Amino acid sequence: MKELENQIFISYAEADRDIADNLRYHFKKYMVGAWTYNSDKTPGEDTWAEIVEKIERSKIVLWLCSSYSNNSKGQSRELSIVEECKLEVKPIRIPVLLRDTKLEDLPVQLQRLNYLRLSIDKINSVTLEIIKTHFPKMSERFRSDNWFYPNPSDWLEVVGLFDVMENCFELGDLLYFRRLSPMGLFECYSPQIEGLYWLPSNTVKLVNLTETEQEERESLVPFIYTISAMIDADHVGFQAIKKNYGCEDSIDGFPPARE
Repeated sequence: MKELENQIFISYAEADRDIADNLRYHFKKYMVGAWTYNSDKTPGEDTWAEIVEKIERSKIVLWLCSSYSNNSKGQSRELSIVEECKLEVKPIRIPVLLRDTKLEDLPVQLQRLNYLRLSIDKINSVTLEIIKTHFPKMSERFRSDNWFYPNPSDWLEVVGLFDVMENCFELGDLLYFRRLSPMGLFECYSPQIEGLYWLPSNTVKLVNLTETEQEERESLVPFIYTISAMIDADHVGFQAIKKNYGCEDSIDGFPPARE
């Protein structure tokens, strides 16, 4: 596999190295190279010469801010390197707040920048937000069309995540579309969670399956969640309404026309 060019430099305090490496993993999963000192340093190279090189060759520097950052000499020096960079186009600085840190906890020179807040259940969505904003070509397969209305029984691919979705899905998961909810959300059956889930249209896109693939996928959907079962349920409910209103002899639920 071809080695990815590192386009993101992640600056962090040593105590936050696991978070940094988690971000690094997610970026690389979406084919965007990210560099962290602990995972990517070259044995035998001059430490700061290599860090300067990686910062200057990066498009983005993510500066992870936590309660440990104030005492991190390494992070402070890395920020100074970015600030003093002589390149015509400097790396884009993106502050990332961890845990309970606030805007005022950031170094003064970063407080005027728009920041992201990162928590353990937002790793995927934050990663994807950065990729969609700064690496649009890399994120094309994770983009949804403008609002669209699938046909019942269509399969949809998850291409976006918001906070709570991360606990249930990964990008690329397929969902069985049932219907539009009264709130305008897509009601889908998910084989991953073995139940129904309601999600906005901009988090999914239509996926075209062959007839064989469609049959294989639908075998994962219990009958109770299929469109056929939904139609049957609606029909039973409709019959009950007709009976309650004395319309058993009517056509399509409407009373017979007066003569």
